Parts: sequence; C-alpha cells; structure tokens
Amino acid sequence: MLSPVWQRKLGKSEQQIRAELDDPRIKVTAVPYPQDKLNPDGANGLWIELGDLSLYPVEDGVPDVLAKAN
Repeated sequence: MLSPVWQRKLGKSEQQIRAELDDPRIKVTAVPYPQDKLNPDGANGLWIELGDLSLYPVEDGVPDVLAKAN
C-alpha cells in the first residue's frame, strides 16, 4: 500500500507511479483516501500487487519485478 503521504514524499503523482510500474505482472489499484491535512489534494492511495512472488526465485538474483517496485 502506497499512501498519498508517501507518494508526496516520493514527489510522484499517481500517473507517474502507474507509468513506472507499467508491467503486466504488476496490478495497481486506486484506494480512495479522505481529504485532510495529511492528504490536502484528496489523492488516492495505491494498492500494488506484484503477482505471485513464489514465481520469482531469488537464486538467480533479485527478480526484476521486485526491483522495479522498489
């Protein structure tokens, strides 16, 4: 879960994050967040699913889908 607070700390909009994580193995779902002092713009939180992580064995190094999300 990437909250609006962390999106702002990263300096990235929802569209920028979606563009960077544009991969068929990654699913990004918007989660409505209330507009308040911590979320003055009323931005959505982002639920980020990386697929079935058991499909990404680490014996061959860091899986690219994890590196992309990090």
